[in-house]
Amino acid sequence: MTLIDLNDPKCPSCGNPKQDSTGKDMSNAVVCFYCYMRGDTSNLKMFILYVLNEINRPVTIYELADIMTNHPELKGRCTFTRNRIKNALDWMTRPKNKLILKGKRKNKSKNGAGRKVNTYKIGKGKGVKYLERYLDRWDKGRIVHLKPKKTKGLRRIVQRNENFLKPLHIKNKIDEGQYTRFDFLFIKDLVKSVDKN
Repeated sequence: MTLIDLNDPKCPSCGNPKQDSTGKDMSNAVVCFYCYMRGDTSNLKMFILYVLNEINRPVTIYELADIMTNHPELKGRCTFTRNRIKNALDWMTRPKNKLILKGKRKNKSKNGAGRKVNTYKIGKGKGVKYLERYLDRWDKGRIVHLKPKKTKGLRRIVQRNENFLKPLHIKNKIDEGQYTRFDFLFIKDLVKSVDKN
């Protein structure tokens, strides 16, 4: 994990000056505006698919939350609960999406014995395809996903000249081993961990 220096005017993620969306100085922030957006937007969907693809078996929502919380890539900085991941799971299991397939199995706990619980596994067609697309964008230093109709203003900001080369700088830093692939994933959790220290 790269060291976070709140007194360093350069963003530890991309190496550029820490500035907000209007170009104003934000030297005391953890990262710049672009890297904050990258570390927050659509990250949950990508990481759910990443974990489900990795474990390659159906799991309940509680099992998934536990696996995500304890995933070594996140280095203990995130806590996932049923409520935190439920909306993303619901969206990805919708019939028109089917990125994740929903199943059923008997509840093994003492309190719910006999009742069936929902299980989730990645869709080997569409789910894997979307995961590969998300990871490709992430590894190239880009924001994973911005909905065209809802984020026109944000897309214009992200595509401005001062942000144009940031994805390449991020990719180079990861390729050179300056930090690992998911060090700046779930940026809000990273900010909270820095604030505690």
